[in-house]
Amino acid sequence: MIDRKSFFLAVFFILSCGISAFAQEDLNSILQQAQYHVRNKNIDNALGLALEGLSKAQQTDNIKFQRDFDFLLGELYLTNRNYAKSIEHYINIIYPEELENSGVGNLAEAYYLLGQVYTRMGAYGEADRSYNVAYDHFVTLGNNNGRIKVTNANGHNHFLARNYEKSVGSYRILIDSLNDLTFNREVKRIYYEGMLGSLIRIEDYDTGIKYGELYEGLRGDTFDKSTVIWDHLNTLFREKKRNAEAIRYGEMAVESDPGNIDFLKNLAVTYSSNKDFGKANGLISRAKRISDASGNQADRMMTFNFMGEIAVDQGDYKDAIENLERAEEIGTSEDFIIQLEKTYNLLVSAHDGKNYAAKAKKYQFLLKDLLPKIEQLEKEFFQTIEQTDNLASNFEKKTRLELAELQRQKLAVDQAILLSEQEQQKVQLLQQQQLIQEQQIARQQLEAVGIQQRLEITRQQLEVQKREAELEGLQQEAELRKLRELENQQELELARKEKTILEQQSELQQSQISAARQRQTLFIIIISMSIAALIASIVFILRLKRSQKVISNQNKDLEIQQYELQQAQIELTKMLDKEQKTRISLQQSNKDLKAAQSQLIHAEKMSSLGALTAGIVHEINNPVNFVKGGIETLNRTMTEILSFLEKVQKLDKDKKKLTQASFDELKKSLIEELQFANEVVPQIMKDMAFGTERIEDIVNGLRIFSRQEEAKVKSVSLHETIESALLILRPKAKKIEGIEKDLDESIGEIECFPGQLNQVIVNLVSNAIDAVGPDGKIVVQTQDLGDVVSIKVRDNGSGIPKEVMDHIFEPFYTTKEAGKGTGLGLSISYSIIEKHNGELKVSSEVGKGTEFTIILKKSITDLVQDEKEIEVTQ
Repeated sequence: MIDRKSFFLAVFFILSCGISAFAQEDLNSILQQAQYHVRNKNIDNALGLALEGLSKAQQTDNIKFQRDFDFLLGELYLTNRNYAKSIEHYINIIYPEELENSGVGNLAEAYYLLGQVYTRMGAYGEADRSYNVAYDHFVTLGNNNGRIKVTNANGHNHFLARNYEKSVGSYRILIDSLNDLTFNREVKRIYYEGMLGSLIRIEDYDTGIKYGELYEGLRGDTFDKSTVIWDHLNTLFREKKRNAEAIRYGEMAVESDPGNIDFLKNLAVTYSSNKDFGKANGLISRAKRISDASGNQADRMMTFNFMGEIAVDQGDYKDAIENLERAEEIGTSEDFIIQLEKTYNLLVSAHDGKNYAAKAKKYQFLLKDLLPKIEQLEKEFFQTIEQTDNLASNFEKKTRLELAELQRQKLAVDQAILLSEQEQQKVQLLQQQQLIQEQQIARQQLEAVGIQQRLEITRQQLEVQKREAELEGLQQEAELRKLRELENQQELELARKEKTILEQQSELQQSQISAARQRQTLFIIIISMSIAALIASIVFILRLKRSQKVISNQNKDLEIQQYELQQAQIELTKMLDKEQKTRISLQQSNKDLKAAQSQLIHAEKMSSLGALTAGIVHEINNPVNFVKGGIETLNRTMTEILSFLEKVQKLDKDKKKLTQASFDELKKSLIEELQFANEVVPQIMKDMAFGTERIEDIVNGLRIFSRQEEAKVKSVSLHETIESALLILRPKAKKIEGIEKDLDESIGEIECFPGQLNQVIVNLVSNAIDAVGPDGKIVVQTQDLGDVVSIKVRDNGSGIPKEVMDHIFEPFYTTKEAGKGTGLGLSISYSIIEKHNGELKVSSEVGKGTEFTIILKKSITDLVQDEKEIEVTQ
């Protein structure tokens, strides 16, 4: 029969399976509903369901559905351009997979999708890294489709990053994998479009034509709208002066997509190269009507440029100048610097064609001034990529650190549970030891009872023997009494002999009967006492055996308990070994976490510097322009002077041509040039000196801010540290009324970690700038308080609410928009001041402003020495 306990366990197991199945069905239903909303573009509904599903999956610890919902949320947040959240959910998949080394299937897909996020946000370097990791995982899985998918994505990523050589390499790998002619037609077209576009960018026209013709051969006669490829082939053949083929492919592209301005423009240029200006003008007129209707200024400028280009090719310089001046008007008003380069080049050609040398020279100078701006735009493009890479990397690091912190907290909880279990086991061990001692005492007591019982048995045996002896004595006394009675009767009988024989015989018979009865009674008494003694002995012996059996059973139980105790001690030893390994693992985790925190402090510092980079670049750009403009003017002046000298030398050699008129003209020109130089050059030199001094100040400020002297305490000027921080923030501070300084001149040098203290001041002042409006005011104040100094940063901003004040020093807590703050600045600042054994306090009143106060000791050498001694002791 099944006992009650087994029955209830079976019922509990069945109920648990039912509940688990119901929970899985519920999660699957939520997932399907969310996917349905995604297909129907109801992103908000899908997002709400996905978040609900993830929460339920976490509550039920369902790892599979957690991954499914993280994948879906990563996609949804990417659709909403919430890149930080999208990265967070893909790292939620990657981090535990890598930590547990549980397989590469999810890792491959998650890294691929993470690369998609980085590409969309413009972090092309981080995207390249993610795609490479995904590629390696797909190779490990033997998943060729996944490998091709990643290679295609990274080829597009390289193209967007203007790394066209790498883009060509990626597409070459993909195209080489298209040997199977049944390969998806759409996929073929995408690969060839990317390949030809990249080859045009690097001006490898021969290779481009080779791949274009290869694609056309694969396409065969099957109708396939390869409009972009045809447009690329138009450009490639035109650059190689093969105009007939260029026109054929250009016409195919325009016929396939008549409203595409780029296709119209490219075909018009091809017709113009082929001197077919009628068709060229017709196509450009169509492009102009389309761009005018759309109102897109970039398209309109491009159209005017190409109308001017075709007019220049025709020799209609007047029409060319009119169209190009309209392009210039749009370009200057919209700041289309790249397009203006083409405009100015064409204007130079047009004015040269009209023999307008002065205007041609004007546009040459404008073009010369424009080239540094184009170079600067190129630099800014790659700087933006670098900054976006840093931002994306910080998003990923933040999520990984949060997950590491959760893992650390989980390990701490597990350790606490382990310690609790160990304490319980220690208590159980003490209880078992106490029980063993009690059992030993009980055993000793049982042994004493056994000895007492054996003594009692011996005493009872002696009593039995004594009673047997007494019974024998009673029997002998009875026999003697009987003999005496017989003797008395015989004496009576002898005395009465003289009586009749019959009376004597009768009395004798009666005596004999009485004696027989007495003997019978005595025998019965003896037998009864013997039986009673025997029964008592048997009962005693049975009780003794029962006691001995109880003692034997107790001894067996004691042996079993001793064996169980030995097994418990073995298990305890194993658990202690496991706990030791866990402790070592925790120590390593803590060490890794400290290293990550140290990296995070420096990353936050570099992130702050990166956020200020644009302003600093602009700040440096002004003095650089002083120097650059001065150099160009000096160079132009020297060129003119040297030109005059060359003319003088030529006239000196050929004195026949030297006339008074030519001499006077040269003299006049040289005097004018020298007067100009005399007036302008000193001012130029002054401006250049000022520019170099400003650059030196800014570079020194950056050097002080970016240095890493965290392991060394140095004596530095507190005010120099503050001034360098304010110099870094000068571009950002331009949007407010100003920063007022109230510095106590009696403060000299203090001992500190200079780079870290500089970082704290930059963080506090930067936050104050963000907190105030255009009319805002900030005060930086220092005060000598004896052995300590105080640094105060006060603003008249909106203040900090009490509910926010309770969290401002917590890591990753921020009230700023996503992407504008990591929530680490104040947390790291607090840690740095604690490292100085100082204080960082804040007071604020909503509507009136906020004041941060730093209290620092002037000397912290003893503190650092104490810390080193503690480390050595540990």
